[in-house]
Amino acid sequence: MKHSYTSTRDFSCKRRYYHQHIARDVERESTPAMEYGWLAHKGLEQRLAGGEPLPDNLAQFESFAAAIDGARARGLTVDVERRLGMRRDLSACDFHDPGCWWCGVLDVVIRNNGTALLYDWKTGKQREDPTELKIHAALLKAHHPELETVKGRYIWLRAQMAGPVYDLSGFAQTRAEMERLDHEIAHSLKNEYWPPQQSGLCPWCPVKACEFHP
Repeated sequence: MKHSYTSTRDFSCKRRYYHQHIARDVERESTPAMEYGWLAHKGLEQRLAGGEPLPDNLAQFESFAAAIDGARARGLTVDVERRLGMRRDLSACDFHDPGCWWCGVLDVVIRNNGTALLYDWKTGKQREDPTELKIHAALLKAHHPELETVKGRYIWLRAQMAGPVYDLSGFAQTRAEMERLDHEIAHSLKNEYWPPQQSGLCPWCPVKACEFHP
């Protein structure tokens, strides 16, 4: 089964995970916040990969784009919106490969020999959790085995600030966590075990038939 950070995050409520990623019988509703996030990612991608100016409503993010331009000017390799996949045997594969086990979209990757730095654009509330960055670092390591040190940080666009830098080089530990999540999901799938988990996010859950949906 193919996983991503986003899909496994939904597994915190197994009922929601089942309907969104197994049965796929509910639609993920779009919100203004989600639309803004998509527009910000797309605008920054077009600015950094295609050289297009940021639209007026995203112009305040130019300083971040200019800093990445500076890395390019220094001869570093910069990848934007890089889609990566990894097979179960930890070998690199295409994002859409039929044998892909884990996948992810890396917003910005800056590489230089055996080191790399990941930037992840965020438009929501500031909640520092390096899990997504760690998974993306593991995917990058599969595609670039020469990497010894990978660091990363979230860029909180609404606040126009960068979060702390995380060392993401514990690839073995991250792969073990990815294996654990895979096994838990496989166990639920085998046993048809999809109980709901009540939380403060229930009002925004697309599974409206759930007993915890208000």
